[in-house]
Amino acid sequence: EGYTGWLNKSSTAEELARIMIQIIDDPACIRPRNKWVVANRNQIIADRKEHIRVLMEGYAEAIAKHKGGR
Repeated sequence: EGYTGWLNKSSTAEELARIMIQIIDDPACIRPRNKWVVANRNQIIADRKEHIRVLMEGYAEAIAKHKGGR
């Protein structure tokens, strides 16, 4: 909340509509979030190679558990 976007805490259509109306009424409210994301990009967006490495480890672990369970 407040850094990369807005949270729809209730997960309701009504709250989502309120958030969308807020943004429509004040499009400039997006700017601080955009600046924060750009400034912190490397901390919030995983390096592609590292992300793939972590995924592959997870798949290898899942396969090993599956084979061990047979």
